[in-house]
Amino acid sequence: AWIIGLTAPLFSLFDHQFSWRDLILIGGGLFLIGKATHEIHQKLEGDSEEVGTSAAATFGGVLAQIMLLDVVFSLDSIITAVGMVEQRWVMVTAILISIGFMIAFAKPISDFVEKHPTVKVLALSFLLMIGLVLIA
Repeated sequence: AWIIGLTAPLFSLFDHQFSWRDLILIGGGLFLIGKATHEIHQKLEGDSEEVGTSAAATFGGVLAQIMLLDVVFSLDSIITAVGMVEQRWVMVTAILISIGFMIAFAKPISDFVEKHPTVKVLALSFLLMIGLVLIA
């Protein structure tokens, strides 16, 4: 019920009402555009910093990015599922199964993408497009 309430209008700007869902989608879109642009730049231009000064990704930072992406990509699905399912265990089971698939296939997909740099740039280009769609 709380998630469904995220669609209630918060404010209006230029005759368009914005809800928490809209703000989450816009924030997620901006995050995707920024992250994909940075990754494409790194892939094509390389590191512009001196060797040895680049910071390793922290566990907390990676976890926060994953959580943000999950919220952005699954918010509409969760709202739809809550509206369609009367028994919560069905929704919980579906989420747990999808998490299992993500864990099982993350490494093989990651290995494939790392072996084929053009696939990585193509995937990042799709993220740019998805970010624009989320903002729109």
